[in-house]
Amino acid sequence: PAITLDHLVHHTSGIRDWPGTLAVAGWRMDDVISFEQILTMARNQQDLNFTPGAEYSYSNTGFNILAALVSKVSGQSFREWTDANIFQPLGMRDTHFHDNHAEIVNNRARGYERTAEGFRNIPNGLTALGSSSLYTTVDDLAKWVMNFDDGRVGGMPVIERMQQQGVLNDGERISYAFGQSIGEYRGLETWSHTGSWAGSRTVLMRFPEQRFGVVILSNLGSYNPSETAQAIADIYLGDLLDPRA
Repeated sequence: PAITLDHLVHHTSGIRDWPGTLAVAGWRMDDVISFEQILTMARNQQDLNFTPGAEYSYSNTGFNILAALVSKVSGQSFREWTDANIFQPLGMRDTHFHDNHAEIVNNRARGYERTAEGFRNIPNGLTALGSSSLYTTVDDLAKWVMNFDDGRVGGMPVIERMQQQGVLNDGERISYAFGQSIGEYRGLETWSHTGSWAGSRTVLMRFPEQRFGVVILSNLGSYNPSETAQAIADIYLGDLLDPRA
């Protein structure tokens, strides 16, 4: 069966995730890994992990292919298109998809990891457009969070579309919808996504019914941003949360 856009969006395509695939091929994750190299890997895959739509298995590669499709359809680079249609209209002035690993970014926070001798910097030469390589700030992501409530960019029909969960071939509805994982925290529904690369650990967690969101960006590999997001929710939403089990 054909792989559809819906399969790519909801990680049900069966296309192999590039970090694991490149690691098997001997790549180091602190190498320079370009968007073009990832797409070349995807083109040269001989088989899928499973029949499209049969399972959910997170694949960054699917979102890289989606970014390439945006560029092909629009005639612009993915960075140009997202700048013009998402970031600039939302006033996200310190946000861009990083498409040149050598580009200097003012006030950039580098990733670190803790070792027995102390801390060390983790090189980041990645330009995985669509799945990764988003340079942004807490303030800018707050504008993104608020857009889910007011639909300033895209309008509410797009926001509603982004809340449509993926459906497998057997009719099972998965807890993933257009880049958002659906869950719950102490009785309240949450829509969230985490990020992890080269010492960066991030989470964006929304409580849609309460119109409340938490954004955590960190640059230490051992840090757990989800725990911090939950602790902040405890403070602000404490009266609405179920007792701890």
